[in-house]
Amino acid sequence: MLPTPSVRSRPTGLEGPRLAASPSGEEGFPVANSQARALSESTIRANHRSLIRYRVMAYVTGVLLVFLVFVGVPLQVAGVTSLVAKIVGTCHGFLFIVYLMAATDLTIRLRVPILRMILVLLAGTIPFAAFYAERRMTEYCGRTERMGRSAAGRAQAGSGAPAPATGT
Repeated sequence: MLPTPSVRSRPTGLEGPRLAASPSGEEGFPVANSQARALSESTIRANHRSLIRYRVMAYVTGVLLVFLVFVGVPLQVAGVTSLVAKIVGTCHGFLFIVYLMAATDLTIRLRVPILRMILVLLAGTIPFAAFYAERRMTEYCGRTERMGRSAAGRAQAGSGAPAPATGT
């Protein structure tokens, strides 16, 4: 009988999150397959800059959408004025495109699973959802940074080099 060649399957990101211990030691901490890699300081700084851009755009688009939905549209429906809805709606539309670029940049840098990426991108279309998505992505980025620093520290500890500073 001929031996069958072994087929190595590559992770697709659709398997679901891997569970590991959190930095504080609690079990059941969701970890994406690519998060266990060590991150350089320049990568961490670039991720942080991308996070700041995303956070600013999430707040701006979220505030504009809430103002549009709860002030502009009711004024337009009541027949008072449609100017508010036109101005705020146009601003939200243009800035939503910038939000999409910032969110796409961040989710690609953090190697976020595709479903979470789609949800983050859609959060700018639902009132108050952008604020929730911003908070969750900030937590996700913080976890990724902590795990990347600890993986880099373990890698350097194994090579005899001093561990990087973990101060933020």
